[in-house]
Amino acid sequence: MKTILFAGAMALAATGATAQTGTPLGKLTLGTAGLSTAFGLSGQTVGLSFSGSYGPVRGPGGERLDASTALSLGLGDPVSGVGLQFDVNLTSFRSFGASGNVSASIHKAFQVNTKGIYSVMLAAGNLGAWGDAEALPENASLIGSYMFGIGPHPAIVTLGATTALNANNDVEAIGSFGYSLNSDWAVSIGFAGDTPVIGATWQPDFLQGTPISVSISDIDDDAQRKLSIDIGRTFSLTGN
Repeated sequence: MKTILFAGAMALAATGATAQTGTPLGKLTLGTAGLSTAFGLSGQTVGLSFSGSYGPVRGPGGERLDASTALSLGLGDPVSGVGLQFDVNLTSFRSFGASGNVSASIHKAFQVNTKGIYSVMLAAGNLGAWGDAEALPENASLIGSYMFGIGPHPAIVTLGATTALNANNDVEAIGSFGYSLNSDWAVSIGFAGDTPVIGATWQPDFLQGTPISVSISDIDDDAQRKLSIDIGRTFSLTGN
């Protein structure tokens, strides 16, 4: 069984998954829909995300629709030190709260020149699982991201390895490329193991920092193709 456990519900920033980029290139939306990056939440930040999907038939009732949600907490400072992120994930809405898990990550952002910003993340997932999530083992991921500019447009490249994509804990590669078109739109392409993922992130001003991401995975496989819609928002605990 192949399960993509990464979600790009929140657009990116230099120091975390906040609403919009804070790069010198200006206020532009940047995201990798359906796939995560190594830029975790900044310290003293709470994130809330919701994901709905339509895909292969699952469960005894033959359902295609499902949804999940996550509550995340960011601690530390990934720029001057390290950032920590903890997530409580409810993995299915078919029986709300009956299945879920906890994930945790440590991430570090740094800048070695004036051309871009790097981040690395080590994450552990499916910790303390309950319900249907107990059928999957605990997993680990190590990923790195580089945010840079292509002319006036921010872009981000992510590469890494994870055991989160299958029930056997086999190590598989993940990667993505995201590109900001303007202040409202970003597009992305990537892969999780042998699963291709394409997507777009939309964040107009009237949403006030709540990006919406749409992704399609397994676009080349009629039986496994899945459409996902992710919505995310972050809140500062300090009021800034």
